[in-house]
Amino acid sequence: MRALKPSRSASEAKVPTIESTVAACSPPMKLKRAFGHIHSWRGPYAPPATGETMQAMCRRAAAAGAFLGIAHPQWYGLTVEDALSIPEAHAVEIYNHGCAVECGRGDGWVVHDEALVRGHRLNAYAADDAHFGTPDAGGGWVMVKAETLEPELILEALKRGDFYSSQGPEIHDIAVYGDEVSVAC
Repeated sequence: MRALKPSRSASEAKVPTIESTVAACSPPMKLKRAFGHIHSWRGPYAPPATGETMQAMCRRAAAAGAFLGIAHPQWYGLTVEDALSIPEAHAVEIYNHGCAVECGRGDGWVVHDEALVRGHRLNAYAADDAHFGTPDAGGGWVMVKAETLEPELILEALKRGDFYSSQGPEIHDIAVYGDEVSVAC
């Protein structure tokens, strides 16, 4: 039997978050819309330097121990090839409530599924990305299985994939018994 008992969301532990948009399209970046968007949990580290590519920024963030999530790829037209040019990424945001509310482009499943089909193991997460300019707050969050709310333990759990996303329901336990899965909510 394996069991998952999540603790609290990363936001409750105040894990430093950097949301970076890089408007550079110099090699090796070949984004069709000339920009990318990454959620990075870890800090502090310097913001992107002038002319720094998304790939270089992600390598730097990963070297600092960051969890990297490819944020709302449909919102800015990220291709699968663009996503796979960031091998340091741990996950793809498969739903972003803010993008769904504001422009109907909150989906990221295509990028996630295509990456999996091509043999890349990426976890998936969903969030609200609340900027509080529209009614987007509370549309999704990440629950993390960590022993304590220490940032390092939360980051380790995120990197392992010990999390789930929710719009309200809490999962108290998941257990696997042979061919059966038991979920306690």
